[in-house]
Amino acid sequence: MTPRIGSLFTGTGALDLAVQDVYGGDLADAARVGRVEGRTEPARQQGRPDAALGGDADVDWGQYEPAIGRWERVLGRRAPRPVDDLGRLSPAFTEWMMGLPAGWVVDTPGITRPAALKALGNGVVRQQAVAALRLLWDRMPAAARLALAALEPALERAA
Repeated sequence: MTPRIGSLFTGTGALDLAVQDVYGGDLADAARVGRVEGRTEPARQQGRPDAALGGDADVDWGQYEPAIGRWERVLGRRAPRPVDDLGRLSPAFTEWMMGLPAGWVVDTPGITRPAALKALGNGVVRQQAVAALRLLWDRMPAAARLALAALEPALERAA
């Protein structure tokens, strides 16, 4: 049976994703209540004024071009524009830099640009959380790991 993991919502839910990456299981979806709200299309296709602008091949990344290109290859998608038409930091770019799935924060229905940036700023970089959890797990005494494994059936019944 797949373990169910309670949400650890930290702003973006990336810590939840990291726990899932390391330990497996299904996440309780409390952190993402209201996301999508029955709409299948991303916010930018819903015509919301604060929707992300999407990728832009014409951005001059200057000295950062090699790093941007490497991260694009790691994530498997192009970098969004770093700023909006007013020259303000783009939440979609911040979300991309943090390695979150496209739209994870910015496509939340009703979220404003400042709220998205606040959530992202208070969030966790998933890849760093994965590394930390694996390091902590490896350092955990074997007896503690066995005790946690023994709790799993009780946790499954409670879920």
